[in-house]
Amino acid sequence: MKRSSNIKSPILYKYSDSRWADSIVRGEFKISLLNEFQTMENADLRDEKEGVIASILSGTYEFGPGKNEHIIKNLNSTGMFDIPLTASGIFGDIGFVQHAPPIYTLCFSLDISNQKMQSQVGYDALFEIPDLVELAKEITRRNVNYLGLPIGVGPVRYDQRIFDLTRETPVMEPFLKRIEFADEKEFRFCWRALKTDPYFIANGPIPSGLVRRIR
Repeated sequence: MKRSSNIKSPILYKYSDSRWADSIVRGEFKISLLNEFQTMENADLRDEKEGVIASILSGTYEFGPGKNEHIIKNLNSTGMFDIPLTASGIFGDIGFVQHAPPIYTLCFSLDISNQKMQSQVGYDALFEIPDLVELAKEITRRNVNYLGLPIGVGPVRYDQRIFDLTRETPVMEPFLKRIEFADEKEFRFCWRALKTDPYFIANGPIPSGLVRRIR
């Protein structure tokens, strides 16, 4: 996974409900599409803006019958944009929302004593990932029906600005998140999705020692 070449491999931690402890040690992780974080049942983890960037196309565009409608329709047809055509006329700028393509994501934490996961979310089990590169390879190898090319593995960057309207060219990538979630200290594995299932359970068992329960 390409982001791993530029980072020192850290020890990762996985917080979970103890009911799933045996499955997690076997490597049977729940791997979800990135946009599933928008509708998570747990309000402390839910992020309605996950995988979305709002932006502005600067310039002068004229809309109406026979104008630039076909350009916007083509953009909308990709599934990555949502640009409403609600009126005709001349506009100086176009506001639009860019959506992430289908990406499967597996999340960990860099924090062994994450108070949010333990106190707010209520997770009572903790696991250690001593070799993230080997784990990523093993998961990829065992789930080729769901996981396409690896997008990367790396820490999440937290930034409020990317979700504001901006005249800069938006860059959609799954390692950006709102600053409100910075206390999660998240680290992600990401792959292109070969299916559209909201989530799947990764195949196990993986080799012993790749996931260790420490609480």
